[in-house]
Amino acid sequence: MASNSATRKRGVRASRTRLYHALSQAGLRSQAELATRIADLEQLESDPRSLVNRVFREQPVEPSSLERIARALGVDAWTLYLNGEDGYHGTEATESVATSKRPWLGRALAAAAAAFALLAFTLTVLDRYPSPTPSAPNAKQDLKDLPGRPSVAVVDFEGDEELGFSGTLRQRMAPEFSVVMGSMETLAEQYGAREAAERLRAQWLVGGEHARHGRWSGLRIWLEHDGQRLPVWNEGLPATRLRREQEALVDEAFAAIRDHILGRQPREKGIADDAALEDYLIGRMHLDRALTELNVRRAQGRFEAALRRDPGFARAHAGLCLALLEEIWIQDEQWALEQAGSACREALALEPEDPVVRLAHAALLRRSGDIEGAIKQLETASRDEPDDADLLNLKATLYFHRFRQTGETADLKRARSAAGAAAAADPDFWKPLFTRAIIEYFANDIEAAVEASREALARDENTSILTNLGTFELCAGNIEQARERYLRVRELAPQAHSGDEFLGLVHYYLGEYEISRQLRQRAIEALADGSPEIHQMWSGLAESRWRSGDTTGAVQAWLQAIEIVERDRLRGTSGQDDAAARVHYYAAVRKLSPRAVSDEVIEKLRVELDALTEAGLSASAWVSAAKAYLNLDQSIRAKTALANAAETCPGYARLPDFADLTKQ
Repeated sequence: MASNSATRKRGVRASRTRLYHALSQAGLRSQAELATRIADLEQLESDPRSLVNRVFREQPVEPSSLERIARALGVDAWTLYLNGEDGYHGTEATESVATSKRPWLGRALAAAAAAFALLAFTLTVLDRYPSPTPSAPNAKQDLKDLPGRPSVAVVDFEGDEELGFSGTLRQRMAPEFSVVMGSMETLAEQYGAREAAERLRAQWLVGGEHARHGRWSGLRIWLEHDGQRLPVWNEGLPATRLRREQEALVDEAFAAIRDHILGRQPREKGIADDAALEDYLIGRMHLDRALTELNVRRAQGRFEAALRRDPGFARAHAGLCLALLEEIWIQDEQWALEQAGSACREALALEPEDPVVRLAHAALLRRSGDIEGAIKQLETASRDEPDDADLLNLKATLYFHRFRQTGETADLKRARSAAGAAAAADPDFWKPLFTRAIIEYFANDIEAAVEASREALARDENTSILTNLGTFELCAGNIEQARERYLRVRELAPQAHSGDEFLGLVHYYLGEYEISRQLRQRAIEALADGSPEIHQMWSGLAESRWRSGDTTGAVQAWLQAIEIVERDRLRGTSGQDDAAARVHYYAAVRKLSPRAVSDEVIEKLRVELDALTEAGLSASAWVSAAKAYLNLDQSIRAKTALANAAETCPGYARLPDFADLTKQ
């Protein structure tokens, strides 16, 4: 990715191709294994992964550092050096241009060579500084100091018609380069870009490509010189940010191009492999879509492909971490958390300050129960990227989660504000409005929840939004409208679980318990190995089994729900709704199988439930409380809880569970 650093580090650079060849010959499979070997050889307490990553990304390092790499690979350091055979011609090409136009400079360099040889010998003995690169112009030298500015042709980038990045770059380069202007495109259409540049005697050709993947944009730029193509800069961002920050990005791209033409050492921060960057952006596009197993798997596959191409690509590690965190809902939770943690650690070791890495780290902390740590991460990242919609959306989710745990209205206000800012920051992004709808629903403002959902639907019709809208219809008591929403969900994603799961709820409302049981069972089986880590799904199946006459199956399903909700409680990721549901599950098992839950446990849960209901709860939490009180034979308290739920969601009073209660 592009860097804003103004410093230019000197040193030696290794060839990525030669490094991977040596890695293979040494019997090592990854950079991580090489770092471990170095640590073993040097008896280090930790693996020097950051050093290995810099070397493999062809960044300048101290000669002694490359010696360490070479020693671990069992080769001489000089065999790893990057030179013209590896496709890098910045230094040599610039020297050729400069000395051919200034013959006196060649003689001066020759005369200075002897003096430099003595100096280089001294520095090598002291092993303090890297040897200077004699062919490169002084790093402080500017283009205007060269007699005759290098001539450059900037062709219109592919896919850049709307953005106009290439045109802005052309104007940015004009003051310091001899830039081919108006005639270039006409000749390029007739002869092709490369031949047009040759006909105009341009020494350098700047080409590029702009690709769009959902709301994500990728830009890559290369230089062509003497028939060689050299990637010099790339970046991948949401399209809205790319448009908003175009001027700064043009400056970054220009600096990279100028460094290469001048023969300066590349910037401290290298660029990602172009194909890896594209895989990463497509992975982010899949993560932006509705939460289904297929979309999560597609995202994972793209991030893994990016890492096969470029193992040191920090954002791809972060993307994989985010994808694995989504898998928590559809796979074994502990396994997914461990895998996500591993991916996040790799990303943090490579680029700890990168906002995408911080985003993934905060998401991991949240799922691990460290809400405060997650908020701190996002606050730090937001100082550098205040308008990043992904950071703002996760910030809204975190504040809302803390509100659900503590009931603090200040956190609810913060959550609403962050969700609104995220929606405004990226008009192409539906998730902030989806988040806002969830916040409003649990804050008992159904009208605001429906409004936010409809705005989200206008940005992208998908199963997640439609499922929520169906839930809001049930809340209002509009069962047929809810059915229509869920049928549309199944139409959009026939293999996804959500259509069957919520159609099962509709049939439960209608008293069609066997159909409800079948649909809910099929929804569970549609997720991975049939053991989703979603306690509400298991409770729904339990209710349908119980109403269908399968008491044993109902108890088993509720015990599965208890196992999941207890894990969440232990980790610190559950809220008040989960706490109310937990009491409901135990009370249901106690009613159907009295020996399964002791009197002591029930009494303790009764006290917890009373304490919960003294605070304000969401409509769904009041429903869980009402069900729990019914199973605890406390009908008066159950009726009060149901009345509180019905204030926000009158449709909940139509649940079959409360048929006898509403007759009283």
